[in-house]
Amino acid sequence: MSGRRGWLLPILAVLAGGLVLLLAGAADWTAGVVTRRVGEVAVSEAAGTSGTRLAPAVVPLGLLALAAGVALAALRGLPRRGAALLALATGMGTIGTVVAGAAGQTGLTVAPFVAGFAAAVVATGGALGLRGPTHPPSRTRYTIEEAQRPADDEWSLASVEEPPPGSATAARRGTRGPATGSVAAANDYDGDPPTRGDA
Repeated sequence: MSGRRGWLLPILAVLAGGLVLLLAGAADWTAGVVTRRVGEVAVSEAAGTSGTRLAPAVVPLGLLALAAGVALAALRGLPRRGAALLALATGMGTIGTVVAGAAGQTGLTVAPFVAGFAAAVVATGGALGLRGPTHPPSRTRYTIEEAQRPADDEWSLASVEEPPPGSATAARRGTRGPATGSVAAANDYDGDPPTRGDA
């Protein structure tokens, strides 16, 4: 995996797995028919047990997987690795919870199997995130390396920063300009100094 696309699969896997865990955890994990008598009449009705009763931790683990997926998308660097590790631990823990809740039950529906598969997807996304690429620091398109700068005088003059106003360097530059100009003006004048009567 390389670049941002390398993180797309882990993020989608963790988010999708967490969402499916929420849905499968709230569904019925067992289905059956219960017969009861109303007076002298036997009435048969469907009965099932939800995943929230057999494995109550599945729904909170699904929420934790969604939080880990959001963290994978939002974080960078070591915090993102931590979110990937959290997703891996959440997926592995959910698999154990699903197996323990469905063990010994009769008339299992497809819901616990879907929950187990979703937990495996979350764990896989976390494992892929741990192996994901590390992004280099972002650079603007106008960044120029020192080695790529042209070695000419115009570039060197353009790269010199102007001194901040009020500094000693700025003061010296400000006083040097008028003094130089007055000297140049005096050198260009070749005539006699003006007298009061000439005016």
